[in-house]
Amino acid sequence: MVQGAQVIGAQNTWALVSADKIRPDGARQHDYGEAPSGLLMIDNDGRYTLQIYQHGRPHFSGGDKKNGTAQEFRAAVGGSSTHYRVAARPDGHVPLSVWPRVR
Repeated sequence: MVQGAQVIGAQNTWALVSADKIRPDGARQHDYGEAPSGLLMIDNDGRYTLQIYQHGRPHFSGGDKKNGTAQEFRAAVGGSSTHYRVAARPDGHVPLSVWPRVR
């Protein structure tokens, strides 16, 4: 946990509603398509795990990703993002404005 930070009210599981990038000119870009899927989980210590997936990614032929083509691997990596770390900033703020709680 970030030294001195408190995660108050953020501990939960959240569903992604958008994964957009706002360009310097104000234009909105959909990084993972028009309707991405995703999940964010935050624990009591402020650690999080995040997964974002683009709908419509092609499946690996034959269902075997060990034998995927270069195009299948590009689509799998470019159409998803997963990571984890500590969510709270040193001031304790956790920005979660676009993540509604999963019920």
